[in-house]
Amino acid sequence: MEIRASSNWRSSLLSDRRRFVAAGLGALCAGATGAAQEVSGLDLSLLDEWLTPNELFFVRDQGAATPAAGAKWSVPVAGLVAKPFDLQPDELEGVTRKKIAATLDCAGQPAGGGLFSTAEWTGVPLSLVLEKAGIEPGARAVRLTGAGGYTRTLPIAKAMHADTLLADRMNGARLPNAHGYPVRAIVPGWYGSDSVKWLQRIEALSEERPSEAGGPQEVNVVFSRPVEGAVLVGRRFLLRGAAWAGERRIQSVEISTDGGIFWAAATLDDAPRPYAWVRWRREWKIPAPGEHTLLARARDDSGRVREAREAWQKARVSAL
Repeated sequence: MEIRASSNWRSSLLSDRRRFVAAGLGALCAGATGAAQEVSGLDLSLLDEWLTPNELFFVRDQGAATPAAGAKWSVPVAGLVAKPFDLQPDELEGVTRKKIAATLDCAGQPAGGGLFSTAEWTGVPLSLVLEKAGIEPGARAVRLTGAGGYTRTLPIAKAMHADTLLADRMNGARLPNAHGYPVRAIVPGWYGSDSVKWLQRIEALSEERPSEAGGPQEVNVVFSRPVEGAVLVGRRFLLRGAAWAGERRIQSVEISTDGGIFWAAATLDDAPRPYAWVRWRREWKIPAPGEHTLLARARDDSGRVREAREAWQKARVSAL
């Protein structure tokens, strides 16, 4: 099968492929935890646009009961605050709003990856909500509680960062139920587990809880095309993928087409920025028929390097 560089999000095979990926990942996670979960991964071969459409964005839940769309809600803001209050929906519309593009990356990836996607999130900085409540000087962390009692705790500096949001819109649309409707946290540059969905409580604490935090993302890089096991026809192929670096910026992506002996720079299609991936590409002149091992690695602006050690950073292909 030849994988062409013109593949796009609206492939006629999209629905069937998404169901296949979702079924495989769901079985993997249910087997690992013994609990029912909704899990579906991004089909990386469809990675063309910078923002992932909502219907393709990966989903990973922890088996918690989620609120029905349209249900009434409020979020208590409590703990070490001078003026506890219940956050209401209209308060997300009545204050300064912000848009942040962020790549969410699940810390626990299945063997083939796929639990990463990028969206533009719109909402209110968490810091404004905490300031309204009058956060006390002794507060060192903020705990976020979602549906089913799922909790994550952020250091106070990250909770008060201007880019940490309470989001109610995703790629310009109302936040879908599967992605946390009516409101979720977005903690850009940190693993997706910290961006609590279906937010139900915000609480200022006197100490950090390291066991309740995923922390900053590492540098990561993925192949989108060709896919593992592809059979390529012809002697030229456009290699493509994406790379991100959490709170840092991607500086470079390098590709090896000979199993790691020689490396060459890929072209970055997007301006590097914190929080969100950049797409990369490199034209490959296939030297001869046979088996080839492709590898990708990335470096950020602090010098951190992600070597090709995961399945999604490699592609073994055959050329005819």
